[in-house]
Amino acid sequence: MILFFIRRFNDIDHITPIVYRMVKDGYKQMAVLALNSKIDLENDFRLNFLKNECGVQIDHVCRFYAPRAIQKFAARFLCRPANSKKQNIFIKAIRFFWYKYCHSFWLKKVVFKYIFGEKWAYGFLKDNDVRLLVFDWQWVKKPTICALIYAAKKSNTPAIAVPHGISLYTNTKWTVSSFNQDTELAFKERLKDYDKVLVQHERYKQTIVNHGVPKDKVHVLGSTRFCREWEEIYWQLIPDSPEYPAGSENGRVKVVFMDHSQNYRIDSDKVIDTVKKLSRLDFVDLVIKPSTASEKSLSSLELYNLARVDTDTSSVQLIRWADVVMGTTSSILLEPLLMDKIFVYPRYLHENDMLWDEMEACWTVKNYDELESALKKISEKPGYKPYSNDNVNNFIDEVVYGGVKDRDVLGDYKDFILSLI
Repeated sequence: MILFFIRRFNDIDHITPIVYRMVKDGYKQMAVLALNSKIDLENDFRLNFLKNECGVQIDHVCRFYAPRAIQKFAARFLCRPANSKKQNIFIKAIRFFWYKYCHSFWLKKVVFKYIFGEKWAYGFLKDNDVRLLVFDWQWVKKPTICALIYAAKKSNTPAIAVPHGISLYTNTKWTVSSFNQDTELAFKERLKDYDKVLVQHERYKQTIVNHGVPKDKVHVLGSTRFCREWEEIYWQLIPDSPEYPAGSENGRVKVVFMDHSQNYRIDSDKVIDTVKKLSRLDFVDLVIKPSTASEKSLSSLELYNLARVDTDTSSVQLIRWADVVMGTTSSILLEPLLMDKIFVYPRYLHENDMLWDEMEACWTVKNYDELESALKKISEKPGYKPYSNDNVNNFIDEVVYGGVKDRDVLGDYKDFILSLI
């Protein structure tokens, strides 16, 4: 059996396509297991696709393997219930008490060490005949992950890391917190416990190799999330939104701004000033979409008072609706390029350097005046773009297909994974 581990929205996005393709090509001995006890496995459209259309087992890791009574009991209150409507009131009370009062590091460490520790993990791999563990790029720090990695090494079971996003930065430090740490050490520590590390494009491979990760450990295979095969399925899984009908006309330029956390070196004061000015333009219809990666994903909470902030509607639905998509760092900004929407990159809103700017695959504006001029131009001449389709295609080939035009991305991931078992 191959086990895929998920934690949050982003890695589900990038792991689901791999599991789908493996099932499509006949390999079904797999399970997708949540490491985050709060993930809602019932209502995630991608996990429901894997469960209902592909027949894949979806569960929380602690509940999936709980051979002892103490583990079964612990799993009932540690894991979000499989059916929240039928949850026992006693278990609800324990869960509430645990997460409100007892979720300290030392208590978690004790619980996981003696209930879901190394002995449990070793039995997990042995009893389920596990041949491979697939994680996203993450620190091996949490007790459950540490136990699983330890058991994998002890039993000679490979553990690999697949992407949970696409790094499109051309600078080597792109978060505020990264300036407080040794970048080389950070890369080494993050990836040292994995036997293989899969990335989407050569630029990112060189970044992590230059920071001490062995070259033969890193393999470029393209982007599972944004490759053509998965995009065609993904777009079908997300229906059009009644609130944002595609192609709707109201006489204004429909703009979606993909905002992000200040930790990604976003200048929140400039963002606030820009949004204030945009909201006053009578020819612009503005919607702000926070990043899905974090609960603290807006550059400033003040934006809620300045414009329409939509935390619920899918980014894909919003991009379908939009004439123009703006943003600085998020990989979701590949989506407007794939949909042939206008991508305006407000370079002045952050301190990082981006690959789409370097490859001239976007409309770069260097200050607010240039941004407003760009929107006026689009209002007067709908569909106008100063960047070429050739540049966009070259950029997509590089970051989505790993430098290999028309690559079978999902097939390459499937073949690589199966080669390890």
